[in-house]
Amino acid sequence: MLTIAKTITTAARIIAGVVGLAALLLLCFEVFARYFFPSILPDWGAEITIYLTIWALFLVAGELALNGGHVHADFVVDRLDDKWKQRLGILAAAAGLVFSVIFLWYGYEVVAFAHMIGEEGDSTLRFPKWIYYLALPVGMALQCLGYLAYILSGGATGEDHGHTAAISD
Repeated sequence: MLTIAKTITTAARIIAGVVGLAALLLLCFEVFARYFFPSILPDWGAEITIYLTIWALFLVAGELALNGGHVHADFVVDRLDDKWKQRLGILAAAAGLVFSVIFLWYGYEVVAFAHMIGEEGDSTLRFPKWIYYLALPVGMALQCLGYLAYILSGGATGEDHGHTAAISD
């Protein structure tokens, strides 16, 4: 399970990088065109940049869950012994899994509703919004996979979580 989760989350991270790069290039084009060639500036550039950025962010959710990269309070936990750190890590992952399943379900409902009513973006592109909204359930499915693999591995994903202490001991 852990190997499959690592493979899927790594592939999602690579795709997120490509999607993020596309957003960055589109944004650079928008800035360049705004100042030098305003007549070729599309009205959909900002809209698509937002869509791509959101997709890139949600695509890395699974890897963050698997590797313990989500924001968490570790001021007290870092002072416990390794056995308790592992137990609390698994408990936090279980809570994260429940949260992710709930958002996966509601995300699916939002996508289904937007698809049913044919919701589209405001620009001349008329981009179907359900594709944009689909980032939430996809990201939550990846996050569920990450948390589940973390829990099933007993909190031993083989990753160095690289906790950086904000306050030195």
